[in-house]
Amino acid sequence: DQFFNMRAICESGSGLLVRADRASAQIIRLAASRLLKEAESQAAAQRLSAVFQRYSARQTFRRIVGNILGAAT
Repeated sequence: DQFFNMRAICESGSGLLVRADRASAQIIRLAASRLLKEAESQAAAQRLSAVFQRYSARQTFRRIVGNILGAAT
């Protein structure tokens, strides 16, 4: 699931994919520098942050479990 999560972040423009088998200090440094310098990446990260702030994993989990348990009775 980490790959799928990272794919969504990359598609939003707020992240870059660095594969573990290709990661090095230099590659990670370059990727981080690029994201921090690009206004588009910063704006995308702010938009994604706003989405995460509105999302409650606790409430979503309770709702899903409640739906499953309610359906099982």
